[in-house]
Amino acid sequence: MIQLELFAFEPEKAGEYNLQDLFDHLNGKHWKGRLSSFRCEWSNRMITTWGACYRGRKLIRISSRFKNRSIEELMALMSHEMIHIRYSGHGMRFRRELRRIGLEGDVQRRFPGLVSWSSSQRRELRYKYICSGCGVTIRRRRKIHGYCAACGSKGVQSKFKLVTKL
Repeated sequence: MIQLELFAFEPEKAGEYNLQDLFDHLNGKHWKGRLSSFRCEWSNRMITTWGACYRGRKLIRISSRFKNRSIEELMALMSHEMIHIRYSGHGMRFRRELRRIGLEGDVQRRFPGLVSWSSSQRRELRYKYICSGCGVTIRRRRKIHGYCAACGSKGVQSKFKLVTKL
């Protein structure tokens, strides 16, 4: 199995790597420079999503929370998103490509602490709602104005009501 290797480049600021340089390095290393050029940027809005590949916009975004994570984690995450340039979803071809570049099991298996770390970054569930039709309760981080899907499937239109702000 091929392992991801470190490479030498200096971060622009402490803990902040140039994503475009990282993309170019990984493209050369794993795809011999054959992947289409994509713009790469940090995103302050991604809280629990680690990264995203927007194929139509030729854009890869990585959560700014990874600025202070290890270069190994960042390289694995960028490699994952770069595979999405070729394959949407996480099907058999995607997993085969992960295996080919040495990321079998994907980022979560290679770095199991990332899952608990990103879960700890989530905001608390602040709102509790009850369905006026069936009585089911749900908790949310943000206020909602929605209808109960379970009641809707029975032909009843029941709206959720705020019970308490936690």
